[in-house]
Amino acid sequence: MPTQLIVQEKAFTPDEIKTLIFAFEDTLSYLNWVKRDDEVALVIARQILAIAALGERDPQKLRTSTLSALRLGPNGMM
Repeated sequence: MPTQLIVQEKAFTPDEIKTLIFAFEDTLSYLNWVKRDDEVALVIARQILAIAALGERDPQKLRTSTLSALRLGPNGMM
C-alpha cells in the first residue's frame, strides 16, 4: 500500500510523515481517486516522496507539484 511506502521512509520525522500522508490523501481526493492500492496511487506516493526529499513540506504545494509533475487533474486526467 502506498501509505506504507511513506511510513517506511526513514528520511522523515513522524510529523513530516503525517504531512506526507495528508498530502497523499489530499491528492487522491482531489483526483477523485478511490483506489489506494493501485499503480496510480503508488506513482503519486513516490512523486510526493521525491518532492519532499527536495525539502518541500507544505501539503498543498506537495499536491500541486505532484499533479503538475505527473500532469494529472481531476479523475486522473489533465
